[in-house]
Amino acid sequence: MTSHSVITKPASVPAAVHGAFLAWVAAIVAGVVEAAVYVGSELSTGADAGDLATGVAMRAAIYALAVWVFVQMRNGRNWARIALTVVLGIFGTLSLVIEPIGWLADGNSLGTAITDASAADLVIAASRIAHVLAVFVGVALMYRPAANRYFRAARRRAS
Repeated sequence: MTSHSVITKPASVPAAVHGAFLAWVAAIVAGVVEAAVYVGSELSTGADAGDLATGVAMRAAIYALAVWVFVQMRNGRNWARIALTVVLGIFGTLSLVIEPIGWLADGNSLGTAITDASAADLVIAASRIAHVLAVFVGVALMYRPAANRYFRAARRRAS
C-alpha cells in the first residue's frame, strides 16, 4: 500500500468520513510541526538530546497508532470513531488547551505574549491552534448524517 493509497478516498466512503480522516491527518501534521519546532528550539538552548529523543520516539509511536485508528474509522469501524471522539476529541483537546488556559488564568497577557514571542513560539502557537481546529472538524464530520449511515451500514455488514 502506498502512502497515496492511504490518503485517497475509497469509492464507498462518504465525503464526510473521508473529510474527517483528512482532518485527523491534518491534526497529526500540525502536531509534528509543533514537536519539530519545539525540539529544534530546545536543542538550540542546550537541552538534553536523549530526553528529547525519548519524547520524539513516544510521540511517533502514538502518532502511528493514531493514524492506524484513523484508517479504521475511515473503513467504517465505529469503535474507532468512538475512540477518536473520546481519546483525541476530548482528552487530547484538553491536553492541548489546559496549559494556555492555565497561563491566562494566572493573569498573563495574550498581547504581551504575542509581542514578546519568538518565531518558534509563534509557529508552535499556530500549529497548536491548527491542531485543535482539525480535531474539532474531524469530530464534527464523523457525526454528519452520511457518516452515521455509513457506520450503521458497516456495523450491519459485520453482523
